[in-house]
Amino acid sequence: RLPVVIPGGVDVKVDGSTVTVKGPKGQLARTFHPNVRIAREDGKITVNPGDETNATRALHGLTRTLIANMVAGVTTGFAKDLEISGTGYRAILQGKKLQLALGFSHPIEIDPPAGVSFTVETPQKLKVSGIDKEAVGEVAAKIRRLREPDPYKAKGVKSRIRRHERVREKVRGSADRPRLAVFRSLTHIYAQLIDDNAGRTLVAASSVDAKDGKGKKSERAKAVGTLLGERAKAKGIETAVFDRGGYRYHGRIKALGDGARSAGLRF
Repeated sequence: RLPVVIPGGVDVKVDGSTVTVKGPKGQLARTFHPNVRIAREDGKITVNPGDETNATRALHGLTRTLIANMVAGVTTGFAKDLEISGTGYRAILQGKKLQLALGFSHPIEIDPPAGVSFTVETPQKLKVSGIDKEAVGEVAAKIRRLREPDPYKAKGVKSRIRRHERVREKVRGSADRPRLAVFRSLTHIYAQLIDDNAGRTLVAASSVDAKDGKGKKSERAKAVGTLLGERAKAKGIETAVFDRGGYRYHGRIKALGDGARSAGLRF
């Protein structure tokens, strides 16, 4: 992994598995897994795995990313922009507290946790800021969950940089034309053909049960699509509606679709 460069004005202390970062915007400290070796060398932070197991290799990348976020947080900070849509919906800042009117019978007040602050640009635009990326994201997600946008009029709280809001009501499957739902993690990809009218899964496949578990992720995704198409064909299913779940039709999602098509599934 690339070392994390320590910018000017930032002080980093490494004590075993504990890293303390102090900068212009504040101070952060975190203790990491002991299987990952962390050291400060020549104005950089190096992160190396203690062994070559899959779990440690995963922790290696995670640890490096978390340390980079700590350095960026105390240097420039993080922010999440939220937008409120709806008649009478608005945000007001009272001291440090955020007061929201979201169509309920009463306003909602939110106290910012330590290290997080609110900025109300207009009654419909607000910003969550802080030095801890996880805390900023968690508070922004909590605010958004108070009134998630409905799929048609988009009334509610949404991210201003969100490119796509899922419209599940418009993507429904039936027994004759089920919905092809896809979910991918860092390691695996899963696909299901779902009859939404009956509320049941007709066919499922994943990279966990695919015969060939080797190769690139896109190759494994294509194998999952082929397996899903073959299982669908065995059950007499020829067409489906593709619910990408907000993912772009690219990479593993495209490879899975190509595999399903090559097995005879149309969508």
